[in-house]
Amino acid sequence: MEISLYILTGITSALLTFVLHQKYKISNVKASALPALVVGLGFYFCPEFLRPELMRQIPIVFFGASFAGMASGHIAKHWTIVAFSGAVFAFVYQNSAQFYDGFGGKLGATAFVSIMAAIGAASFLKSKRFRKRNKSE
Repeated sequence: MEISLYILTGITSALLTFVLHQKYKISNVKASALPALVVGLGFYFCPEFLRPELMRQIPIVFFGASFAGMASGHIAKHWTIVAFSGAVFAFVYQNSAQFYDGFGGKLGATAFVSIMAAIGAASFLKSKRFRKRNKSE
């Protein structure tokens, strides 16, 4: 249940940031900050909406996944890549939370890894080798 909520949060955040930047031409930083501010304030003013651990982690996942949504349209050529990177971000964040304690740049580094994984997966799925292998089976 928790991981699915984190993944949904990551996908929503990354896509919202991407759409605000690509479609509405809002700068990357503002496209990331505005929705994160709204979510942060919502969780601040409604402190008993979810369990305390989720109340602490969901705004962090939302903010961090918005970094993945800041990817340029030249890099992430389709919204599905951004959505997948948001999901990867949430999964990696959830499973590496204790590993990164004490390190700066955790959210940005995790966002970078997630967008690179999404671009790599998209590139692999488009490759001729993958298509040939699936056609021959």
